[in-house]
Amino acid sequence: MSAVRRLVRKFIPVYWRSRVHFALVRTPVVAELFAYTDRTGFSRITRETKLVIEGCPRSGNSYALAAFRYANGARVKVTSHRHSPTAVRTGLRRGIPVMVIIRHPRATITSGLQYYPDQPPQWAIEVYRAFYEGVLPVADRVMIVTFEEVIADMGEVIRRANARFGTSFAEYVRSEESEAALRATIDQWALENFEEAELPRISGMPSGGRKSADELLGALDPELVAQIDELDKLYNAVLLHR
Repeated sequence: MSAVRRLVRKFIPVYWRSRVHFALVRTPVVAELFAYTDRTGFSRITRETKLVIEGCPRSGNSYALAAFRYANGARVKVTSHRHSPTAVRTGLRRGIPVMVIIRHPRATITSGLQYYPDQPPQWAIEVYRAFYEGVLPVADRVMIVTFEEVIADMGEVIRRANARFGTSFAEYVRSEESEAALRATIDQWALENFEEAELPRISGMPSGGRKSADELLGALDPELVAQIDELDKLYNAVLLHR
C-alpha cells in the first residue's frame, strides 16, 4: 500500500470513502468521469470493453472478475466493480454484454458489515436496494447469475454467457492451481485499501476469520433485520429474469 493510501486509510474511514463512491456513480455522466479516476481501470467502460460484470458489493464480483481474467488474460477487456446500475445501463446502451451478479440480502449485507465495520447497517441496506432497484427495469436485457453459481462453477457461467451473447470467451477451469492464483490476485486487490492483517476479515475468498451471518444479524436492531428480510422481494423479482 502506498504512503498516500496509508494516510487516506488512516484519516478517512472506509465507510466515508464508500459514500463518496456511491454518490459519484449515481448519474451516468458523473459516473463515467469518476471511472477514469480509478487507477485499477476496473470500472472504466471503453471501446475495448467486451463484457461488463456488475453486482452489489460483497456479491462475488472480485471472484468473477479474477476468474474471467485468469481464463481470458488481459487481451479481453472486462469492466467491473463500479457497483452501480449506471455501469449496467451504459454497457447496454453501447451494445456490450452485461452480467449482473446477485446474492441473498442477508448474506450480502452481513458480509458488507464485516468489510466495512464502520458502516451503518442502514447504509448497507440502502446500497443493496438502490443497486437492484436500478437493475430491475433492464433485468431482462442482462444475464442474471447468482453468487452461488459464480462460486461453484464460473466456467459454466462463462459458457452460459457465450451461449446468450454469441461470444467466445475462454471458460474458467477450476483447479487447486487456478484457485490459488485467484486468491493471490483478490488478496492483492484488497491490499490496495487494507492492511495485510485485515485480509482474513475482508478477503473475497473463503476465510475462517469472519463472524457468521447469524452472529452479525443477532447484534442488529430487529427493525433493521426486518428491513433486510424485506429485500427478499427485490431479490426474488430480479431472479425472475434469470
